Parts: sequence; C-alpha cells; structure tokens
Amino acid sequence: LSGHRNEAADLLQEIVNEDPSSASPHRNLANISMLEPRDVPRYLDESHRFANLRHDPAQIKLLDELDPAFRSGGAPAMWRALLAEEERNHPSPNDRTYSMAAAEAVLGQKEASLHDLAQLLARHDLSLTGMAVDPSLQVLHDDPRFIAIESAVGVSAPRHE
Repeated sequence: LSGHRNEAADLLQEIVNEDPSSASPHRNLANISMLEPRDVPRYLDESHRFANLRHDPAQIKLLDELDPAFRSGGAPAMWRALLAEEERNHPSPNDRTYSMAAAEAVLGQKEASLHDLAQLLARHDLSLTGMAVDPSLQVLHDDPRFIAIESAVGVSAPRHE
C-alpha cells in the first residue's frame, strides 16, 4: 500500500520459490495483485494456490466459478459473480460476509459495503482485522464511517494525501 508493490511481489515470489508449500505468500501475492493497477488473473491464480494449499474446498469451488465469470466479462463480472454466490450462501440480510462487503466496495456500492462492515463489527467478526490493508476496500479509506469502523476494530489504513 506504500507504493512498493513490485518489490513486495518480488520478495514474496522468492519465498514461494524457496518453500512452494507455504500458503501465506500466495494469499499476500493475491492481495498485492488487487492494488492498482489490478492484475486479476494473478489474483485468481494466487488465490487458487492458497486455497489448494489450505485444502479449502469451499474456496476452491468459489474460485472455480469466478474464473469463467472473469474470462467472459472481466473484473466487474467476477465481482458480481462473487457477490451473487455469497448471497446464495448467506441469504439472510443479517448474515452478510466480509467477501460481500469487499465485492460491493469494488463494484462501487459503497453504502452497501459500509452497511455490511458495520454489521460485521456489531458481530465482532474477526475477518475485519485485515480491512486496513485489503485493497478491495481502498475506495472506502477516506469515508468517516470506514474510519470509525477501523478505529473500533483497532486497525488503521494508510492515508494518502
């Protein structure tokens, strides 16, 4: 987030080369791929690697559905597919997920994303601990409601002047 994306990606790739069975560098590479300019194919590839190494069949299934959505309609189609799948899996308006909030933010649905983040905060959802460095939420960083949620969680996103 500090503008050293390529250097970070190079260091993470060195870690992957030394220990291909380590899952965390793949998650971090996926996250870095979502920084501007976004590299969605790498995001999907690294996310697949992470899910496979973690033996997470639900995440693998979801990613298998996002790939064709991306190939047919680009990043917006992928995020819409993610949101639709999450809404199918969590139909209750009281059961919003972090993935829903992230997808809504990327799709420009800021009010919905902030509502979901507030709901997650009220539930003390641990997924919020990474919100300050999640590139998909970057569009919310200057919103006072986002800053209040960050403060309540005890995290803080870097602010750009």
